[in-house]
Amino acid sequence: MTSSRRSSGPWQLETRITKDPGKSITLIVLVKVGTVIKNGIASVIQQVPADGNPSTRNGEAFSCLTWAKDALAHLMAKGNVVLKADVETMQEMAKKYAVKYATKAETGKGAYVVNTPTPGSQDSSSSTKSSKSTKSTRR
Repeated sequence: MTSSRRSSGPWQLETRITKDPGKSITLIVLVKVGTVIKNGIASVIQQVPADGNPSTRNGEAFSCLTWAKDALAHLMAKGNVVLKADVETMQEMAKKYAVKYATKAETGKGAYVVNTPTPGSQDSSSSTKSSKSTKSTRR
């Protein structure tokens, strides 16, 4: 997973290998937001500022969420991914899934994995546990 994080000191990019993100105790839901169509994602993500300044895309105050949305928008602009909808719509969809499945995660049953999300609906998903290694980056 790739994300931004600030445990102490300035924001920094963090990358870690997660064998089964569906069993994470820090995630509620994993939503497939698009399709990778071009390699080089890691180098494109590294170009997205994680310096604590507002988003250069829309001026939003910096947070790990702002960084993640900026990273998705940048990946889309560079032609690395095709999203199922615009970044803000995907965020709203993910929030609905998070509310719906929070209890499952909070009771230790792991994250809900949505492989076939439909913007505007949180009920047309398929839940599967991930068996592949996933590289996650956090800021």
